[in-house]
Amino acid sequence: MYVAGLVVYTISFVILLVDLLMAIFKRKVKHLRFFTLLMLVSCIYALGFLLQHLSFNSSELLQGSRVQYLGAAFVSPMTLFFIMDFCGIKQRPWLTVSILIIPIITVILVFTYPFNGIYFGESSFTADPIPLLTFSGSVFRTIYFIYSYALMLVAFILCIIHRTKRDPLFKKHSIYILVAMAIPILGNLLTAFLHLFPIDLTSAFASIMGTIIAYALVFTKIFQIAPLARAEIVENMQDGFILIDPKGEFLDANRAAKQLFPAFEYATIGLPLTDLKTHLWDSTGQLLQEFSAETTSGTRHYRVSSNDIMHEGRALCTCVTIYDNTSVRELMDEITHMAERDGLTNLLNRRAFCRDAEKKCRELLRYGGKAFLMMLDVDYFKKVNDTYGHLAGDEVLRFVSRTLVQRFRATDIVARYGGEEFCIFLFSLTAEQAAEIAEGCRQQIEQLSILFEEKTIRVTISIGIAEFPTSSDQTLTALISKADAALYKAKSSGRNRVVW
Repeated sequence: MYVAGLVVYTISFVILLVDLLMAIFKRKVKHLRFFTLLMLVSCIYALGFLLQHLSFNSSELLQGSRVQYLGAAFVSPMTLFFIMDFCGIKQRPWLTVSILIIPIITVILVFTYPFNGIYFGESSFTADPIPLLTFSGSVFRTIYFIYSYALMLVAFILCIIHRTKRDPLFKKHSIYILVAMAIPILGNLLTAFLHLFPIDLTSAFASIMGTIIAYALVFTKIFQIAPLARAEIVENMQDGFILIDPKGEFLDANRAAKQLFPAFEYATIGLPLTDLKTHLWDSTGQLLQEFSAETTSGTRHYRVSSNDIMHEGRALCTCVTIYDNTSVRELMDEITHMAERDGLTNLLNRRAFCRDAEKKCRELLRYGGKAFLMMLDVDYFKKVNDTYGHLAGDEVLRFVSRTLVQRFRATDIVARYGGEEFCIFLFSLTAEQAAEIAEGCRQQIEQLSILFEEKTIRVTISIGIAEFPTSSDQTLTALISKADAALYKAKSSGRNRVVW
């Protein structure tokens, strides 16, 4: 029995050590982070068995048992962490700490034995009471034993549940994992309950588990091709990438999508999209084509597209891609601004004014209400150009436009109609208020002192006002004609005045 145990434990330790070294040197393979930790604790576990078998007294046996527990206590947690990583389940810090509490307490109790007075059972090699993993004994060891199996059971259940929800490739991969997990559990049950073998074969069965997972991870390349490509390409995409199953449940999201929508950071596979607080879908559940979002770099604009991923004639899932469309949007806004704005004054140009004013006229005719159109002209503007030059004339127009922007409301439509002529469409006010605004504007511009090349230029304006609507068939063209007639009357009657 001694020789058989020595051979089994040595081979187990060597195999697990090889698996551990393989995991360390194959860091680029996906899921090896937790597989490395799993092999490390399994290797320590097997080393503890080997040291126990090579011990000659109770003191050496105790030290070997401590090494064994240092690994054994963390085999089940690391297996669960590996399965969670394999299934794509987010591992929150509080959950990780909670799972590790009992294993950490176990290690502390083992390493402080016999000073803590807790009885861990009797050795199969000596009559001295030293800590060894047996089914009978202290209540705490029973709790630890049940807890370890509970974690393995949870890992099994998670793997099976996700296997039923995922694609055929995932189902193929999960077979390796399920078989590998079942082998050490079977070995431990045979040793602990049935006593079919004179030595504990748990570490030997654990080495078989490590070999199967290592083979699946590295040699069959089932995790190297698609997941590694995903990690290197999809995760580093600048565009957001979201996978949704046909039932409208969350499957996956890359780093860009999680940064844009923090709700995806903690979303688990199978979570209904209605439970995720995002503005990708409208109130009816339809995917938006465009949206804007506030980020640390300012407002960003995004375009959304979706494509069904087909396999054997049926849709496996829907891929939603979110493109950062900010540069294109800004370019289009700039082009639109250039097409609608006057280059000198930055006011609306004549074309944009007519479009917005026509829309407002239709609203007024449909829903009712009054509005007023002001035609404004700079008096003796040609004289300004002739006396001070065209650059001075441009400066006068800029001063007048800035005064108009300050004087009128943001809801009013203010435009440079042409040359030195301006148009303002006012609504939601009375005739008395319109008259007061027009007169105040005339007085303010009359009081302006415009400095240009150390010269002071003073100008006045004439204003003609027409009321809308005067009849049910009133048009914008007719309204402009009436306001222009009033402006002509203001200029012909002496300028620097307001005429209705």
